[in-house]
Amino acid sequence: MKKNILLVGSAGTLGKKIATVFDEHKLYLCDIEEPENSFKNALFFECDLCDRTSIKKVSDYFRERKIKIDVLIYSAGVYKRGKVTEIELNQWQQTMDVNVNGLYLILHEIIPCMNEGGKIIAIASQFGIVGAYESASYCASKAAMINLIKCVALDYAKKRLKANCVCPGFFESPFLQEISKNTQMKREWMSVMGMLPKSKVDIEDIVEIVVMLSENNSITGQCIIVDGGYTAR
Repeated sequence: MKKNILLVGSAGTLGKKIATVFDEHKLYLCDIEEPENSFKNALFFECDLCDRTSIKKVSDYFRERKIKIDVLIYSAGVYKRGKVTEIELNQWQQTMDVNVNGLYLILHEIIPCMNEGGKIIAIASQFGIVGAYESASYCASKAAMINLIKCVALDYAKKRLKANCVCPGFFESPFLQEISKNTQMKREWMSVMGMLPKSKVDIEDIVEIVVMLSENNSITGQCIIVDGGYTAR
C-alpha cells in the first residue's frame, strides 16, 4: 500500500538515497534546494528549517488538503568544526538551529498531520552516543536529537506513533570529507577502524534500517547504531 512520506533534508547524500528507495510511495521532499534526481511521485517544498513560517507553510499544505503523513523522516544536518572554546556562538547556533530546533519545529507542525500508527525516523549520528575531537556543537546537537525522539516516543504512544533514531557511522559523503580535515579525529578514526571489520559503513545498510523502521510496529524510542562497531569500544 502506498504511503505518504515526508522526507526533510532530501538534497543531502543520505537524503537522496532514502528518497530513491521510497519513490514508489507518495513522497514529499523538504529542503533548501531541490534534489538533482527526479522522482515520479514526489512534491518538493523549498523550506528553511531555521524559519518557523517556512515550516508552517508545509504543514498548512497538508492541513488544507486533509493529507495525513504515514512516515516522517528527518535527514537534515550540519557540521561545524571546533572545540567549545573555539567555536563562535553563531556557528554553535546554526548547528543547533538545523540539527535540533529544525527537528523540533518539524515535529511540532507535522505530528498533528500524522496518521495514527505513523512512523518518525530521525537521522542522528554515532557522535550522539560518543564524543569526538573538535566537534562540540555537532555532538551536543546529535545527543539532543536522540533524547528528543525518545520523549516523542513516550508522549505520543497513545496515538500509536513510533519514533526512533538511526545513528550512522562514517559513510562516503561531503560530511566525511569535512571531518577528515580534523587531524586528531582522523587519527583516532584510523586507529579504531583498524581493529574493526569495516572502516566505513555502506550507505545502503543505513537506508535498509530506515526502511525497516518505516514498516515496524514494535520498535519505538530506540537509537539504532549503524557504525561498523565504532561505538563498541
